[in-house]
Amino acid sequence: MEPDGTVYLARRRGTPGGRPVPEPQVEGTGSGGSCRPRRILGRVESRFRVRHARDFVRRLFAPRRKSEEGSFPRSNFSGANLRWADLTRGDFAGADFRDADLRDATLDRAAFELADLREANLRSGDLEDANFRDADLRGANLRGIDAPDARLKEANLADANLEDAKLADADLRDADLEDANLRKAKLGGANLEDASLVRTDLRETTLEDARLYQTYFSDVRIDSDTEFGDSCVYEDLDELDDWDATPTEAAVWTYRRLQDLHEKYALTERARHYHVKKKESQKRHNREEGNYLQYAIHAVNGVASEHGESPWRVVGVSTVVIAIWSVLYLLLGKIRVPTDTSGTDAIGLGLFPSLSLPSPVAEIATSVYFSVVTFTTLGYGDLQPATGFAQALATVESFLGALLMAYLVFVLGRRTNW
Repeated sequence: MEPDGTVYLARRRGTPGGRPVPEPQVEGTGSGGSCRPRRILGRVESRFRVRHARDFVRRLFAPRRKSEEGSFPRSNFSGANLRWADLTRGDFAGADFRDADLRDATLDRAAFELADLREANLRSGDLEDANFRDADLRGANLRGIDAPDARLKEANLADANLEDAKLADADLRDADLEDANLRKAKLGGANLEDASLVRTDLRETTLEDARLYQTYFSDVRIDSDTEFGDSCVYEDLDELDDWDATPTEAAVWTYRRLQDLHEKYALTERARHYHVKKKESQKRHNREEGNYLQYAIHAVNGVASEHGESPWRVVGVSTVVIAIWSVLYLLLGKIRVPTDTSGTDAIGLGLFPSLSLPSPVAEIATSVYFSVVTFTTLGYGDLQPATGFAQALATVESFLGALLMAYLVFVLGRRTNW
């Protein structure tokens, strides 16, 4: 063994039974000359310090045995069989784990910063609070891993298999998830800000309370079982770390992206929901910025039609307007009712003859009737406002009626276009 840790393994030539055989003659040695060179049969290269070697081997090949902390930075474990190994709290920064078998291994709180884990198999491993910052995990098998609070910031997870992975509260900021399989993965509370999701499979994935501000979505796959939650986490934050934007601005951006994403996959009900949430966030943002005119517009729009999503809300508001003006006509205004009906002919079968109503009921019915025809701008001409104040009330109601009728047409058209 050399001082730098290189180990040479040598043996004499012999038969399988151990009997010696004549050594081959070497040209140029003369008659009867022979040499007995020791042939190097193998060389094991290791970059970790020699004093750790025996302890490292003992820990690796004792499955599920509690290991002590070890430091093996820039070590070479490519192709190694480390299945069931306990590497808790180990330091493997910059190590080479290409094609290594780490199935069912325990990597809790281990450090793999800048490590190369391309095509490594970590299936069903325990990676709680493990640090994979800037690690290369391209093509790695991470199916079914249990990795809450794992740190994968700026990690390369392109083509990685993360199906059914448990990544609650994991840090995936700036991570590359191009062509990654995240089907059925649990990412509740995870931070995916500024991550790149290109052709990523998110079917049946749970992303409730995940941070998605500035996350890049392109050609991702979602379905009706993909859960983003009813609201985004930014609504509950007072400030936003690492960004110049406010939490409300982040909420607006996130809802707009979720709306577009669900529209693309014809998930219209969810798209409408995120449209409403986006408008509500914009309303809060206008209030925070002191833009009270826009705030008032959003507030009225929300009440009148749920930001263009509810025609029944428009019908309800119209009914309320008609009822209010009926009371105003009855109490504050006067309506001229014609009494001379001579010279007119009535047609029809008359199955329901006119009823003689008590005076108070007749006045209420007349006010409601006048309010309806004024709101709808039908204007039969049989009733007229008798005072200037009544005329003013009728003018305002006519304007509101025309506005709400046009608004109803707009909302119905919007729902048709979804």
